Amino acid sequence: MNKIDVLYTTDKKYFYLMLISINSLLLNNKHLKEINIHIIFEDLSIEELSILNNLLNEYNNCNLFLYDYKLIDNKIEKYNLPKWRNSSIANARLFFTSVINSCDNLLYLDSDTIILDKLDKLEEYKDNTVSAVLDHLSESYWSSLNNSLKQYCNSGVLWINRNNWEKVKCDDLITKTIKDKPILTYPDQDILNIALHNHISLLPPNFNLSPNEFFYNNLCLKKYYAVNKINYYDIKEVISAKKNPIIIHFTEFYGKRPWIANNIYPLNNLFNYYKDLLEKNKNNTIKKENINNVFKIVHYIKMYTPSKLKDEAKKILVK
Repeated sequence: MNKIDVLYTTDKKYFYLMLISINSLLLNNKHLKEINIHIIFEDLSIEELSILNNLLNEYNNCNLFLYDYKLIDNKIEKYNLPKWRNSSIANARLFFTSVINSCDNLLYLDSDTIILDKLDKLEEYKDNTVSAVLDHLSESYWSSLNNSLKQYCNSGVLWINRNNWEKVKCDDLITKTIKDKPILTYPDQDILNIALHNHISLLPPNFNLSPNEFFYNNLCLKKYYAVNKINYYDIKEVISAKKNPIIIHFTEFYGKRPWIANNIYPLNNLFNYYKDLLEKNKNNTIKKENINNVFKIVHYIKMYTPSKLKDEAKKILVK
């Protein structure tokens, strides 16, 4: 791989997180001759755009392409798509073809991702229409969206073949799904899974690892997948991915995120390391993880407690 096109969507809320993600991407992929950063943005100030430009100017293999959200918000408003965390910017990825037409393959990344290694292995999956990593949602959830779904993927990392996307008319499939008005919990992610379920191939889990994999040991992970009826990867694949992570996704973990003060998020120190790098902090040592063991024990107990016993406990508490 000599070049890569990467897409982010962001607003003021996620701007700083996106900077951390972009910096990690560029730091760990200096070998690439060309990295094209595409950003669909909403309500960013001139000062923020200047900060972004200054960051990218530090790398001689990087090009920046900016697209104002207003170029596609008419589509989002037309279909009355529900917001995610009080913002519509996440839905912008559904309509990326409206503004980006100059690449063969496109890597979409959520702003709360950090890239830890080279992205060259994506080349092995370049011919798939869409490639993604399985999510941790239960089978009962995604089968309720559409009983034809055989799997459910996380939309935080998407590797897209632009030519195939047009050949199978993914835009039309997405539009039809939106018009059918399904009940959505995770708007853009649910839509992508429902609309493109016949065209999504799997990436290895190390392209989108969540905090769950790092919080629980391997035995508990296996139990966690089984108890919650999660259609995830074989535990051996997960163990291998944990040893060789490429992209970490800082999804919510029991209501916590690493940029909000806490001592339970499994990857706090990794996040802070890359945050400090962005801020040019000279102390670049990753400290030993500081996880609240009491918190861990409580959730291990929750995991291993039989469902019938938990139901009886709930009845007593209600009384």
